[in-house]
Amino acid sequence: MKKAARGFTLIELMIVVTIIGVLATVAVPAFVHMQLRSKQAERGVIRKAIDTALDDYWLRQDRYPHGGPGFNWLEGRFNPAFPPSSQKRVWNTTPAYGDWGALSLEIEGSLYFSYYTYAFTTGAERTRWVYTYGDLDADGRYSYLLHHVQEIAVAGAMSTSTWDFDSVTVDSTF
Repeated sequence: MKKAARGFTLIELMIVVTIIGVLATVAVPAFVHMQLRSKQAERGVIRKAIDTALDDYWLRQDRYPHGGPGFNWLEGRFNPAFPPSSQKRVWNTTPAYGDWGALSLEIEGSLYFSYYTYAFTTGAERTRWVYTYGDLDADGRYSYLLHHVQEIAVAGAMSTSTWDFDSVTVDSTF
């Protein structure tokens, strides 16, 4: 009587390897896409935190730190420094980076995007911009998000306009 062969045949092993290959072909691009989306989520969260910190400063001080009663402003220079890269970089609040230290803004950890903000007031107007720039795939073309809020007193009532512009890429000669 012949003993039954133990183990898998070559055909069975080839079928299993083929199935694993097909699954990997489908799963790896989806995983890379989800990683990219999670990195891009940073800019929306930090942009909102900066906008909230600008509002908080304005509500506490009733003005921005530079200028006089007719016109005052706040500027947060590119932070982390421009140009952006595909590597995470540390947030900096030294005076060389502008007025970031004046805001009640705590950024923990490192960031993929660079952020810039400018806010000003005149007698009846308060305007603020928050820019985010990134180069997650290191191809020299920047993706960016621009957030703009303008509040104007018209006949004793505040009129607010908000717009956001989200680009896919900007030429590297920017």
